[in-house]
Amino acid sequence: MKINNLKTDVLIVGAGTSGMVVALCLAKWNVKSIIVERNLGVNEHPKAHELNTRSIEILESIGVSIQKLEQEASPISDGTRIAFCTSIKDEFGEIDLDKDVDDPSKYNRYVKSARPYLNISQTEIERVLRKTIKENPHIDLLSGHTWKSVEDMDETVLAEVEDMNNAQDIKIAAKYLLAADGASSPVRKTLEIQMSGHGLIGTFVNAYFEKNLRAFIQKPAKLYWILNPAAAGVFIAHHIDKRWVYNFPIYEPWDNIEEITDEYLASRIKEALGIEQIEIKIKSISFWKMTLQIAEKWHHKNIFLLGDAAHCFPPTGGLGMNSGIGDAHNLGWKIAQCIYSHSKNSLLNSYENERRPVAENNAKESLENFEKFFDVFESIGLPKDGAEKLAKFKASKLIKLLPTFLNERLIAILQSVAKAKIKGAIKSPKKNKKILSTIKEQIPHFDRIGLDLGYIYGGDAVHSKEIVNKSLTVTEYFPSCSPGARFPHLWLNSSKTLSSHSLLDYTKWTLLTLNGDPLLADFNHSILKSIPIQLISISDLDLERRYEESFLELTEIHSEEVIMVRPDGHIAFKAKNTADYQNIAKEFFLRLGLID
Repeated sequence: MKINNLKTDVLIVGAGTSGMVVALCLAKWNVKSIIVERNLGVNEHPKAHELNTRSIEILESIGVSIQKLEQEASPISDGTRIAFCTSIKDEFGEIDLDKDVDDPSKYNRYVKSARPYLNISQTEIERVLRKTIKENPHIDLLSGHTWKSVEDMDETVLAEVEDMNNAQDIKIAAKYLLAADGASSPVRKTLEIQMSGHGLIGTFVNAYFEKNLRAFIQKPAKLYWILNPAAAGVFIAHHIDKRWVYNFPIYEPWDNIEEITDEYLASRIKEALGIEQIEIKIKSISFWKMTLQIAEKWHHKNIFLLGDAAHCFPPTGGLGMNSGIGDAHNLGWKIAQCIYSHSKNSLLNSYENERRPVAENNAKESLENFEKFFDVFESIGLPKDGAEKLAKFKASKLIKLLPTFLNERLIAILQSVAKAKIKGAIKSPKKNKKILSTIKEQIPHFDRIGLDLGYIYGGDAVHSKEIVNKSLTVTEYFPSCSPGARFPHLWLNSSKTLSSHSLLDYTKWTLLTLNGDPLLADFNHSILKSIPIQLISISDLDLERRYEESFLELTEIHSEEVIMVRPDGHIAFKAKNTADYQNIAKEFFLRLGLID
């Protein structure tokens, strides 16, 4: 039996982070959506583990409780350090973001944003998002439903999904279809959109276990890189007191996946911890492939890709999930604005033009982070491909011909030699200096505020010729009110409870002026009547003098100048006076198809 009468504004395939965030973005505009998701609940196996400051700003702007996220996150004081160890008890180097970066205040005093980074499992993020969605009347989440097919129609997308709970097909009509269905995206494959890029980088194992390890560590950290030939990998402290992931590479076809059992993992984890007398119970195991690929195009008619469906790259730098949140935030208001104003879809063409350069840059940086990390191995005197060579050796015919006890003894001897080499390098003053220097060179892997806050959009949806921010750096962020830039954060009161971002509204364009001009309001009402615009006069905010002066200096608003800020908090354009604003605004919104 088929049900043919489901209808919505937007159909979203996939209830991962990107899919749920874009649904909440749409809901802020009272746009209805249906999310179809094959899983019945949140995947309990941890994946990503960090929300950057921009993502938290985004979530707050669409009504997600930051307090609830903070409750599930690691204490902020646990998340500013990255440790390098031979075992979790034996550190030989560190990166401390409270000490080792040029501007440590950006981490512990949040001067660049009202919100700090959070070290929190994607599992917990999605749990909070699911709860938020269930409470939202504009969103229907259909769990246990799988994607089947789509028909392109002139003004409506007709999709067919399977309700696995009741073994029946459902047809859903929507104005737009959003594919947030992951790296293997069935929707993308249906559209025959190809992926291109570096491709496969490596295969890895994630072992999730629950344990309070605070008593065993030297100092709290969010990552513990273990350089131990017998158990090389990284511990990811999703929460030091309760949630851990141990990640390490495997080398196919030499490593036998069937041998990676709970018992093997528990033994390897004990070795990496340097603690024999401890009980480790594996909760779940994930085998995953690290790739770097970007879809050749991000939309087809009224169907759009976002998140991992549009791009996937190494997790080194924590850029994947956060990029997907940025995609959702960028696309959500644009679709809503087109529905709201009954406009043409010209605005939607800017989605890929704006987000692709960000994804490409993040992909580049994540790959560089991954490759650069092996410099630490070389500084110790170990070959970059040492683990792969050992896997090949262990799988060789000669070794397999040996009795098991001799096989194990030979491998143990090789590992002992490598351990001794590492120990000697650490103890050598000259070599240790080089090791520590090489570790400090990894800082851009973790100090990436420039990537997170500094990207500048270009193209038709901003009044600028710039396509990308040519001066973008990984570790530095320079607040800017240039067209395309994120509207900067600035505290507007001494108690640090009022941010400049609180002036913005995700459902409106914001027009900032020094002093209100009735002609601006008249023009907006008569010409831009389909555009939701709030007019804010800085002089009417009644700020303390020093905060008003700082705000004016930051925004560079003088005399009759005005700034138009998009719903997503990026600068659309600047105008020198009311007459100039009228000319720019009319041409700008006409070009985007939002006015006739």
